Amino acid sequence: MASHPDDTTDPRRDQLAEVIPFPTRHVPDDETPPSCCRDPREFPYGMLIVERRMFGGANGFHWFSSEAEAAHFLRCGLWHLIGDDQTTEQVRCLYVEALSSTSRIKDDWLRDVSEQQDDVLVVWHGLFDTLISGGDPFSRGTLAGFQDKARATALTSAAEIHGFIQHLASYRG
Repeated sequence: MASHPDDTTDPRRDQLAEVIPFPTRHVPDDETPPSCCRDPREFPYGMLIVERRMFGGANGFHWFSSEAEAAHFLRCGLWHLIGDDQTTEQVRCLYVEALSSTSRIKDDWLRDVSEQQDDVLVVWHGLFDTLISGGDPFSRGTLAGFQDKARATALTSAAEIHGFIQHLASYRG
């Protein structure tokens, strides 16, 4: 005899109550940088990189343990994902020069680098907490798009944050 769906004495229901849901993550292909697959709750410093290829490559959010690790990625970890031509080398030199004496990612030198080229752009950089709280104009716009609202509200529940992390993967292309 089948039990009612709300019957808490059903042994199958009790077994399912013990199942631990594991989060799913994007399965990387050979070209997916590991920094795109990291959990921003564990690697809180992020950058949104947009490059000349519309899909794949370095496009998407990248997550790091610190700003210094992100700066190191801009100096030398990013470039094998972009390609190997004269333009790429010129753009790489701009980033390396800007980061030659610092590991700080600053808007002033990012603007300077962006004005000189449009092949590789750091569209946003900052902490994951800023993204989920709407702490800057980019974050508010990203949250509003995720929430499908005109005005964004900060994410507070674990389910909302998990859904937002999955949404950020769509920026990968």
